[in-house]
Amino acid sequence: MINTTADEAHVSKKAIDALLRENKRTCSGCYACFNACPSEAITMVLDDEGFCVSRVDPGICVSCGICTEVCPQINSESGNDAAPMCYAVKASEDVLTESSSGGAFTLFAREVLSRGGYVCGAVYDEDMNVVFKITDNEEGLAAMHGSKYIFSDMGTTHKEIKDLVDSGKIVLFSGCPCQVAGLRRFVGDNGNLLTVDLLCGGLPSKGMYRRYLREISEGKKVKEIQFRSKKYPFGTSVIRFEDGSEKVSLSDAYFKAFLGDITKPAACYDCLFAEAPRQGDVSIGDLWSADKIISDTDLSNGISCVMINNRKGMELFELACRNATYLKEIPLSFLKRFNRLKQTRTPPLSRQRFFYLLKRGHPFLKAVDYSLKWKFDVGITGFWRVHNYGGVLTYFALYRLITDMGLEPILIEARNVSKGAPPSPVLLGMKYPFYNVSRYHKDMDDERELNLRVSRFLVGSDQVWNRRFISQSSLECYALDFVSPWRKRISVASSFGSDRFNGSEEEEEKFAELLRRFDFVSVRERTGAELCEKYGVRAEVILDPVMLCDERHYEELISNSKAMFPNNYAFCYGADVSKFKAERIAEEAGCGLIKVERFGMKPTGVTPTPITDVGVVENWIKCLRDSSFVVGDSFHAAAFSILFRKPFAVVYKNRGNESGFDRIKTLLDTFGLNDRLYSSVDDVTYEKMMEPIDYDRVNAILERERERCLDWIKKALLD
Repeated sequence: MINTTADEAHVSKKAIDALLRENKRTCSGCYACFNACPSEAITMVLDDEGFCVSRVDPGICVSCGICTEVCPQINSESGNDAAPMCYAVKASEDVLTESSSGGAFTLFAREVLSRGGYVCGAVYDEDMNVVFKITDNEEGLAAMHGSKYIFSDMGTTHKEIKDLVDSGKIVLFSGCPCQVAGLRRFVGDNGNLLTVDLLCGGLPSKGMYRRYLREISEGKKVKEIQFRSKKYPFGTSVIRFEDGSEKVSLSDAYFKAFLGDITKPAACYDCLFAEAPRQGDVSIGDLWSADKIISDTDLSNGISCVMINNRKGMELFELACRNATYLKEIPLSFLKRFNRLKQTRTPPLSRQRFFYLLKRGHPFLKAVDYSLKWKFDVGITGFWRVHNYGGVLTYFALYRLITDMGLEPILIEARNVSKGAPPSPVLLGMKYPFYNVSRYHKDMDDERELNLRVSRFLVGSDQVWNRRFISQSSLECYALDFVSPWRKRISVASSFGSDRFNGSEEEEEKFAELLRRFDFVSVRERTGAELCEKYGVRAEVILDPVMLCDERHYEELISNSKAMFPNNYAFCYGADVSKFKAERIAEEAGCGLIKVERFGMKPTGVTPTPITDVGVVENWIKCLRDSSFVVGDSFHAAAFSILFRKPFAVVYKNRGNESGFDRIKTLLDTFGLNDRLYSSVDDVTYEKMMEPIDYDRVNAILERERERCLDWIKKALLD
């Protein structure tokens, strides 16, 4: 161990704290600092993604700097050859049978044992964790055979090995290169230590492995795991239980996650030890694509590659490989092409979604399947990107409804020849995760690929079936024309925005034909239900999703708002607020007035009160909630006024059946609030505005309606 006195300490507490801040990014869990700390201030813990990392107790730490001296992430130089000689190696047939690859490790280990030395390698403990053990016999060596693809816990191995080599014993250590690097820093320059580093694919999350184990065991005790049995195709796992039963998975989820690079820590995507010069005296691994370079031996039972990294490694290699049945020098360039010998690799996009799904409470097996195959439970199409506060909130609410049911949604835009994926709505500050947004599809045939990845589809609320606003192609997309017959089709509070279809007879018939294919249809207005009945479709009238969404999601939006508003003001919101002479009402109330356009800020000429650009939805909903009262022609302003128990008035002078008036009428009828409806703003007075609303009665109705509507949606989605 490196000896450092207090006088020699050159690493300040500030520097150590800086190291700790970087730990999440760089720590590979090699345990070197844990073993080296003289004050036992360092513990090894699992972070929120299940990765093993070091943590320092600042109350115990004496700032001696020993941890930074042994940390391989800070001190990665090895002094080995930058262009090592490389070989293809095979052991005897009896060794190959027990080995995952060509048996090179066993050749080295037996040579050390024959010289009275010790071997340290990874084995399973009784709880099926992978830990390092030291052995001096063949029985102990046998437990080290086989690739494990599991985080290997070093424990106090560093101290045990140092005691042995300091006493004159030869020890061969085999592990990942970061573990080899940490051990070498801890032990120091000692000729009795021989090291073999693995051409590894990374050290996966220990926490994720434990979750996997719990799920596949189904309450039984696991006795043995094989991830690369030579009896089965590559990728097959064999799980044997204590009761004698066995489970064989030809496409094991844990192994797929490992190969898919979604369970590895940040340190493995920027591995300081992957390239030559390597850390071990020798490096070993599978010789992938060996058939491209070797034709003079049978490859069916595997073959190893070996890199000779220094003089000590060459001596070990020459002695050990006397017992090899095949030996051939190969170019380093070949290994670089087919093995991981590159420092950086880009984490797959599926990795972020994998941990998101786990944090959402989904099982490990589902998280792997959904992230690697980009699968979803529900596809949502409609006006989710509309430049309209109410429309954005409708789809935000629908999205949250789906996630609150434990389902995973993907947002689908109308067909578009643009490349890539559409961005989140401009008016929504809290963006949708990129992995929950589908790419653009250029036509219906292209969009049909979603049927392979999405279990059920729905079209959402707002005027998605108003031909006056959208093209026939978009209308048919929102009628789910791309959905296969075996997938469920649902509409949730969809709207025609009118009491008639605003298109040609031919377009109407095509739409009606698509609508008849739906499994469940719900609309937002009574007139919509009447239109559906005309097409031979029974439609349920349900509340808009904004009335059904758990209000904690709105509180989250509000908490993200940084906007500041006056203490006492009226909120005026509508399609063209310059036409609303709300100044008089605010003056009667003795308060200020904030006017906001439905489509965000837009020039409308000179008005007595300036139009305020509140920016994003988060600010809009906060502005409404904190206002003294609300006036305008907006359905959504009325809906949120009810949710926030606000005095409000809805003016319909400029509203008719062609502009969505029936949705407002249906909403107010539902809650017995027709007295809040005015034909002109001139009819609204502050005195009328402030007449008490019996919100206890309204909320009782709301709870009953919520239960009815949510039951309908759950039945449509889950039955």
